[in-house]
Amino acid sequence: MKPIKETSEGQIMWDEKNHKVIFVPRHQRHQMNESIQEDETPVIEETEQQREDDPALDDLTKEELMKLAADRGIEVKPAMNKPTIIELLSAADEE
Repeated sequence: MKPIKETSEGQIMWDEKNHKVIFVPRHQRHQMNESIQEDETPVIEETEQQREDDPALDDLTKEELMKLAADRGIEVKPAMNKPTIIELLSAADEE
């Protein structure tokens, strides 16, 4: 798996085997790090202004974002906050 971005709740990663974006919560990340090779691209640290907000996504409710993510095959958890779900959707669009 290839790390894409670090968030306050965990890490967004690209699953090259299954061709999808996944979210790894902080408490599970130590298990995932064992499978990440050191020569891969470093994770970009999250900043307040770093991501370009998609106004269309910002206008959606958390439930609508979760449905959109599920429709795109992105695994989201109910405990995730709205900005994290938006980042997952944005990261999937970049891949």
